[in-house]
Amino acid sequence: MKSAAVVYLARSEDGSAKDFVKFTQSYRKFQAGYPHELIVIHKGAATKPGTRLAIALMLAGIAYKTIDIDDSGFDIQAYLTTSLKIDHEYVCFMNTYSEIRTDDWLLKLLQPLFTSPSVGITSATASYESLYDSIGMISKVIWLCSGKLIPYDPQIAAAFTSQLTAHAPEWMASAPALAGIYPSVNELLASAGIADGFARHWRAITRHGGGLGGLDHFNRFPNPHLRSNAFAMRRDVLNGMGFDVGNTKFDCVRFESGVDGLPTRIAELGLRSVLVGADGRAFETEQWPGANGFRLGNQSNVMVADNQVRSFETASEADRTQLAALSWGAYANFSPPLFSRLGFPMTKGRLALTHAKRDRYIVSDRLPKISIVIPTRSGPELVMDAVHTVINQGYENWECVVFDNNSDDPIAPHIAALNDRRVRCVRSNVTLPVTDSWNRAIDEGTGDYVTLFGDDDGLTPDFMPTIEFITRFHKGPDFIYSGLLQFFHPGVAPWEPSGYVIDLRSGFFFEGEGDIVTLDPASAQFAVTGSMEFKRNFTFNMQAFCFSKNFLDSIRKDGKVFHSPYPDYYLANVAMGLGKKITIAPKPLAIAGVSRKSFGFTLFNKLEEKGNAFLATDLSTDPLYHKIVNDILPGHSYNTSYFITMYHISERLGSFCETPVNVGRYRQLQILQALFREPDNDQLEPLAPEFHALLRDSELQLVKQVSDVARRAAAGDTDAIDELKRIRRDGGMSGRDPLVKQLDVGSFAHLPELFAAIREKRLAV
Repeated sequence: MKSAAVVYLARSEDGSAKDFVKFTQSYRKFQAGYPHELIVIHKGAATKPGTRLAIALMLAGIAYKTIDIDDSGFDIQAYLTTSLKIDHEYVCFMNTYSEIRTDDWLLKLLQPLFTSPSVGITSATASYESLYDSIGMISKVIWLCSGKLIPYDPQIAAAFTSQLTAHAPEWMASAPALAGIYPSVNELLASAGIADGFARHWRAITRHGGGLGGLDHFNRFPNPHLRSNAFAMRRDVLNGMGFDVGNTKFDCVRFESGVDGLPTRIAELGLRSVLVGADGRAFETEQWPGANGFRLGNQSNVMVADNQVRSFETASEADRTQLAALSWGAYANFSPPLFSRLGFPMTKGRLALTHAKRDRYIVSDRLPKISIVIPTRSGPELVMDAVHTVINQGYENWECVVFDNNSDDPIAPHIAALNDRRVRCVRSNVTLPVTDSWNRAIDEGTGDYVTLFGDDDGLTPDFMPTIEFITRFHKGPDFIYSGLLQFFHPGVAPWEPSGYVIDLRSGFFFEGEGDIVTLDPASAQFAVTGSMEFKRNFTFNMQAFCFSKNFLDSIRKDGKVFHSPYPDYYLANVAMGLGKKITIAPKPLAIAGVSRKSFGFTLFNKLEEKGNAFLATDLSTDPLYHKIVNDILPGHSYNTSYFITMYHISERLGSFCETPVNVGRYRQLQILQALFREPDNDQLEPLAPEFHALLRDSELQLVKQVSDVARRAAAGDTDAIDELKRIRRDGGMSGRDPLVKQLDVGSFAHLPELFAAIREKRLAV
């Protein structure tokens, strides 16, 4: 039997529990008809002890689970947060004002999802309303009447009594005095002066930052959407959509009915939105107006009501007519001539949901095979922790290949002890340089998609479900690039010996984005340009990438995927340069570990020689070394390895690389790092004679200028001090600062502990 949860949002502003009575009483009264777990979200003042007790008394004798969340955002944000904290296959969400009105309500909502794989969502209420038209028309009426731009019109006064009484009382009260002064209302409404005046007013209030900014996020009428007072769907489908809803009511409405909201995304998946009546019938989109449901007749077929359903039942006849017209227009014979005169006819149109991104998804019934490849030479201790994050994904179609690069303690016996045929070990009996090791490792991956990471790295619990969703529904991208968690093991970071975890989104394309998106070609080119300019604007960590196997095979050079001293830097930029479809998933899907056995440890602790030995790379044997040897300066080997790697990238990309390697910038970095040898000391170090002899005239001038600024700064010149700071900043490679959020300090000693905390929602990611 498929598992199901009913999630009820109990939110209170002041601690009163009166708004929860209708739901709790109706939940007791009507049988759900399907086994489920009731989950109550305590939000806002509902977390107060007295309010919690009141809810408990209302639900006395009923088994339920509680989840507490903070009071930021509204109902949709609470639903999305909760969906990540539970593990049921199906979930039904109900808001604070939901009121059940029939038996077997849950079974009726779930039945279409169970019986038809093409159904993506069901709901108890639906509408064709467009907020753009509804708000636009009401705004126009208020603008006309509050400004006394038209004489009193009994039809307008009757149709918009509530709004005009609140916003244009003088127009309503002084109607006789206005009568006969202006031409007929119809002539005025059709005049260019009124049309142009409202157009200017509308632009002013709907522009970005205006009072109604954002209405362009809604389709014009008809805008079919299921309402969110009681809706059900597969939890993995909802989670896989990657929604990042803002903390305003408007953001929630966009989720419910916006052009890129839930209805459109469901349609883009090739799935259907189905309205379910109290009688158990399932209504397709074009059948909704005949369902006798929300804002239709006596609403007798509404299975779960809410405050809007109830307000319609108690509204005046005029308000009921207006609300029905806004929701259904001509589809339910509610398209008053008055609406057409006002410029919002509510006539019939296209019901199929469309969007500029409608080709974003493609549905496949085949579960992609995902290969996880882990090269290691550190022995079993770390790599078995990494494997732990793979085998506990809750997804079946995967393989994990551990490439043992001649570890002193062979890995194979430890892999065999797992007794899982999906995990295998391949061993080299000689120690290979890092690039050769990675090539051998990645060639072992046989999946549709391949991820490679180091032995101190791992996956988050959402990795494989998200990759599955993207690869099945996003038209098979060349690769997926995600955010990362970075886990500094204890004893690694000098600035925090206890170890810590951060959410690291290192990429300019993460800024302002919360959803899964396709990276445009110009942005991909910008990413590579920054690398060539030694101004990195995205991370090259392989943990952030999941590659299509076909794409990897297409970009091989001399039969190999990886080249250069820094194989990850090489592939990251070659992939950005040659990828035709790149999918960005901002949510962290992998964990970049930094242990005492990692190359990162040597970088952060200034152990350059140890780092070079770790990579086992001799730069002088690189095939491009002798072509650029005259440009190489002594000093930091990291910069030189990066420099050679950029030439490998330029050669592989050819005409696709619009920016040449910035030789001058590389040499400037070497000079500045030679001058400022101590990171926390502004005192310049003298250049070694052999280093000085290699400098060109412009570089000698740079040394002289920096020395002069340093001298003046040491003497207390404030302008020189600021200039010296700028020069020091210019000695780094960061082109765009990453988005960093610290999640924890000191709680985790090993990777599996962190993995478990994420899976159990003890660490919010």
